[in-house]
Amino acid sequence: MKRALLVGIDKYNQHANLDNCEESAIQLKKVLSRNADSSPNFDCKCLISSQIEISRLSIKNDLEILANNLGGISLFYFAGHGVIYEKKGHLVLQDSNYPDDGISISELVDIANKSKSKNFIIILDCWLSGYGGNLFFCDSFLGVHLKEGVSIIALSGVTEIIEKKKKQPNFFTQLIIEALNGAASDLIGRISITSVYSFLESSLKPLGQKPILIANTFDSIDLRLVEPKVSWKLLRKLLYYFRNPDYEFELAPDFEPSSDSCLAGKVDVFKDLTKFWSVGLIKPIDEEHIYFAAINSKSVKLTSIGKIYWKLLEEQKI
Repeated sequence: MKRALLVGIDKYNQHANLDNCEESAIQLKKVLSRNADSSPNFDCKCLISSQIEISRLSIKNDLEILANNLGGISLFYFAGHGVIYEKKGHLVLQDSNYPDDGISISELVDIANKSKSKNFIIILDCWLSGYGGNLFFCDSFLGVHLKEGVSIIALSGVTEIIEKKKKQPNFFTQLIIEALNGAASDLIGRISITSVYSFLESSLKPLGQKPILIANTFDSIDLRLVEPKVSWKLLRKLLYYFRNPDYEFELAPDFEPSSDSCLAGKVDVFKDLTKFWSVGLIKPIDEEHIYFAAINSKSVKLTSIGKIYWKLLEEQKI
């Protein structure tokens, strides 16, 4: 079973209040609860500070319940304050009075390592203003041992650009939601923790930010399923058009629909090949565009990713 515990804290008793952490948790619940086709995904429990007192005791109890998800996929998300105490990171809870009376990163990792879940995912969107975000995460994760199936994804620090984005729902979480809505999907609509990280990395790099991913997993965990970029029916034609991974499919002007010599059957084939080209499965030989490959009677061949999908199809693994 897939279960998620999502925590968003805007209101603090002894610390400065934050904006949009609650809204971020609510929005993440909406996207995680269902796949794009409305089928059930994660069974989400969402805790927000305006509705319930989020204390160390309550979070520990909820984390223990999450960790008892025998053989399932568990996900913990936290949006709120983070602090450094004795060079170690802590998540600040609503009733925290001192830096070390929240939940430490080491405690969180220990719960994940001892969990009965097959996979345990931790996502942290901590507001670290005044505490030095890079130090928070880099020092907290140094030497961390993760059992197989545990993954952690977090933002490494806070820049001026990210700080300005705090007027919106948490910028880091917004990127995660965008990734889960399809920006990080593969050709067949699967979204994994590594594809989310890749999307975050490419999105944050221009802002001088770098997300952190620490993982010990060999499984490709589907966080969410969305509409495939290529239909299954079309994808299976890859084996029909390409006899082997190194096969070169010859084109001619009569494949191109705008050509005076076009033939209906070949035009249909060209539409399929054009779709393959648009998603990076094939590439023209000695031409930049598939149109010119047809007009100039050149060939197309599988790309590296195309060969991977060809092999998966040939071995009936997808």
